[in-house]
Amino acid sequence: MKGGPSVSSVLGTLGALLVVSTIVAAALDADPYLDSLVQGTLVLVFGGALLALAAHVRTGESDDRSWRATGWVGLFFAISVVELVWVGVVTEVVGGAQGHFTSLTTVSTGLTAGGVVAWYDHRREAEYRERVASQRSYREVFERVSDAILVHDPETGHILDANPSAERLYGRDVSTLQGVGVEEFSVTEDGYDQATAERYIRAAHETGDQRFEWYVELPDGTRRWVDVHLQPATLDGNERVLAVVRDIDERKRRELELRIKDRALDEAPAGITIATADGDNPLVYVNDAFLDITGYDRETVLGKNCRFLQGPDTDPDQVAVLRHAIEETESATVELLNYRADGTPFWNEVGLTPVHDDDGTVTHFLGVQRDVTGRKRREQAFAVLNRVLRHNLRNDLTVVAGHARLFADRLDGRDAERATRVAETADDLAALGEKARELESAVTSDETPHPVDIGGMVRAVAGDLRAAFPDATVTVDVPGDHTAIGVSRVERALYELGENALEHGGSTVRFSVERADEAVMVRIADDGPGIPAMECEVLRTGRETPLRHGTGVGLWLANWIVTDVGGHLDVTDGDDTTVTVTLWAADAGHGQQAAINVD
Repeated sequence: MKGGPSVSSVLGTLGALLVVSTIVAAALDADPYLDSLVQGTLVLVFGGALLALAAHVRTGESDDRSWRATGWVGLFFAISVVELVWVGVVTEVVGGAQGHFTSLTTVSTGLTAGGVVAWYDHRREAEYRERVASQRSYREVFERVSDAILVHDPETGHILDANPSAERLYGRDVSTLQGVGVEEFSVTEDGYDQATAERYIRAAHETGDQRFEWYVELPDGTRRWVDVHLQPATLDGNERVLAVVRDIDERKRRELELRIKDRALDEAPAGITIATADGDNPLVYVNDAFLDITGYDRETVLGKNCRFLQGPDTDPDQVAVLRHAIEETESATVELLNYRADGTPFWNEVGLTPVHDDDGTVTHFLGVQRDVTGRKRREQAFAVLNRVLRHNLRNDLTVVAGHARLFADRLDGRDAERATRVAETADDLAALGEKARELESAVTSDETPHPVDIGGMVRAVAGDLRAAFPDATVTVDVPGDHTAIGVSRVERALYELGENALEHGGSTVRFSVERADEAVMVRIADDGPGIPAMECEVLRTGRETPLRHGTGVGLWLANWIVTDVGGHLDVTDGDDTTVTVTLWAADAGHGQQAAINVD
C-alpha cells in the first residue's frame, strides 16, 4: 500500500520529461510546435482543473496528496488530448512533423494510463489509512471499555481475542483465553456447556443480538453470575461475534436472598404483615399464616390498615401503644383482643418493627402476629386457681394448725405427738403456699436484668441465714468485688439454696465467689445429705411425672430466678454437696433468659 505515492512521483517525473522534450522539440523547430504547445498548455490547465474538481467531489477531501495525484492525472490527460488533437486534426490541416507527434502521443497515452493507475493507487491507500484509523479507534475502545469483551469465531465458538476487563473478570490472561471455548471457565452444570454457548453464538451470527445469563467458575473455584450480550460484527473484513460480559453476581445473590426471605415470610408459622410508613399505613403484604389466624382472604386485607381486626373489647390503651410506636418509628409489642373474619375474638400478640432504607428513612413496618389465645386462657385459669387455692389453703391451714396445737396441749403421750405433728405439717404447707406465691411473683416479674453486686448479696444472705439458724455455721469467702448481670431476686435464690441445705440436715454452709472468664460463680457447699437425684432430674427437665416428682419449691424458685437472667445452676455431690450458681459478668455483655436446667 506504500507504493502509491512512489508511482505518482515516477509518473510525475516522466510527465515533466515529456513536457521538456516537447519544449526542446519546439525550440529546434519552433513553428510546427509553437501552436501545439500553446494549445497543449490550455488543455492542460482546463483538463487538470476538471479532474481536480472530480477527485474532490469523489473523495470529499482536498489534502495535498489527493491534489497531487489528481494534478498528475490531469497533466497526462491534457497532454494526450493535445497530442491526439494535433496529430489527428491540426497536422492534417496545416501539416507538421507527424512522426514526432505520433511518438509523443504514444508516450503520453501510456503516461495517462499510468496516471490513472497512480490515482487509483492513491485511493486504495486512503481507504487503507481510513481502515487503520478505524481499527486503531476500535482497539482503543476495545482496550479501555470497562465491560469485559470477548471476540468469538462464529463457526467454532472459540475465543479469538479478549480485552483487559475480560482478563480481570475471568482471572485469566488473554493468551490463556485465546483459542478455547467458554467451557474452560463455565460451571459443570447443565445449560452452561460449550454446546449451549455455541448455539447462542450461531444464533447471534445468523439472526442478531442474543442476551442471557451465564454461570462462570474462576481459577480459584469461586463461581459468579454474568450477563452476556452477543452481537454480530465485522472486524478486518471477517465476520465475528462480540460478547459483552457484565458481572451481575452481586445482583443475583441479592435476588436469591430476597427469594429466600420471601419464602421464609410466606412459610413462617407466625402471621407476617408489611405496611407502608406513608398515609394510613396500608398493608402491602400478608403471609398465609396471617390469613389462617384471622380468617380473611388476601384480596380483602391488602391496601387496608390493620385496624380492621379490632372490635368492641379491644383495649384502646394497647392500640395507643402501637400508634405511638408508628408515630415515633419505634418497635413495640402488645397483646390485643382482636376479632377474626367470622367475629370470633382471639388474643393476638402483635410485634411491630420499623424497616429502614439505605438512607435510614423508615419506609415500612413489619408486623409479627401470634394467636396466644390458649396461653392467655391458661394464664387466666392459673391466676384464678392459684389465688383461690392459696387464699383458702392459707386460711384453712391456719385453722388446722391452731386446732392441732390446742389438741396437743390437752392430750398426752402419742396423741399429743400426733397433734403436734399435724400442726407442724400445717405450718409447712402454709409455708409451701407462701413459696408458691413467691414463685408466681418471680415468674410474672418484669424486672430487667442489670449489673448487681454479687459479693454484697452473698454477705447479706449469710447474715440472714445466721439469724434464722443460730446453731449453724455460715462462712463467706468473697475476695474482691464481683458484679454480674442479675436482678434483685438473685439474693432470694441464694437464700433459698442456703436455707435448703440447713433445713435438710446440714450444719455448715460455705459461700464462695470467684471470677471465671466471662462469668461470676457462686458456690454454696454444705455437709448435709445432698439433693435427691429425683429433685435434680425434675429441675433439669422441667417436667414431673407420677413416678418422678419434686417437693422442693425453693429449689424451683432458685433455679427459675437464675435461669431467667441467663445463668445456670449446677449440683455436684462428693464429700460435700455443692450447688454452683453461674451468672454472666457485668462486663461480658450477656444475660439473656435461658431454659431451666441443672447439670
